[in-house]
Amino acid sequence: QLMSGGSVANSIIAFSQLGGKGGFVGRLGDDKFGTHYRDEFGKLGIKFHGGLSTDQPSGTCVSLVTPDSERTMITSLGASAELGEDSIEKSILQSSEWCFIEGYVIGNPENGHGAVSRVTQFAQECESKIAVTFSAPFIIDVFREQLEDVVNHASMVFANEEEGPLYTGSDSPEAARDALMDVVPHVVVTAGAQGCYIGVKGERFHVPAFSCTPVDLTGAGDMFAGAYLFGILDGMTVEDSASMANFLASRVITQYGARLMQDPLELWKERGATV
Repeated sequence: QLMSGGSVANSIIAFSQLGGKGGFVGRLGDDKFGTHYRDEFGKLGIKFHGGLSTDQPSGTCVSLVTPDSERTMITSLGASAELGEDSIEKSILQSSEWCFIEGYVIGNPENGHGAVSRVTQFAQECESKIAVTFSAPFIIDVFREQLEDVVNHASMVFANEEEGPLYTGSDSPEAARDALMDVVPHVVVTAGAQGCYIGVKGERFHVPAFSCTPVDLTGAGDMFAGAYLFGILDGMTVEDSASMANFLASRVITQYGARLMQDPLELWKERGATV
């Protein structure tokens, strides 16, 4: 099954499917995969920025799912590794209320650091808020200095139950949430079956997860982030935003692939919820 995706790409797709308006900055090859990616994003109403590589193919990723529902990624970055500061246009930030940065970009020191630095600079100049997801523990281990610089400029941060404690030196997702609240105004630490721990300007929340039988854990955090951002930007409460995000994340892991096969908005409405 061929799907356009990637960490923040999965999130902006969920955000868009729920009714949000957004764009995506990336780098593609001038090939069939790049064409598929742009066409699919166009159908989803997501504006693609970043351009085409003249000498690298589109990045691809094969997801191998084991019987315990865990997954292993085999990735070829291809053209996506060329995403650098020249790919970032100030006009994008000028028309954006929020900018969502994935930690994986920081994991590309040759070009990614420049891209993230440029985004951070433009976001400050344009008064666009930054949200960042840690993406993976190795980003914290190897690129902590660069990640800290982004976190220190962020208005919202997403981490999971492994990344949050690793970054803060805490012993639990809840403690990691509390530690991050000293640095970032809006903190979200997801914890799988425990739900999520959220801190917003001194207030603390715990929102429970929805019970399910996982098939493929690919994309759970991405779906959560996209749905949560939509809820917050759409004026929903923290608890309702997190509940919707938890619910949709629980649905995406009961199927194969990082994108829901059913309309996320319809699924949420079927529970009697309103958006």
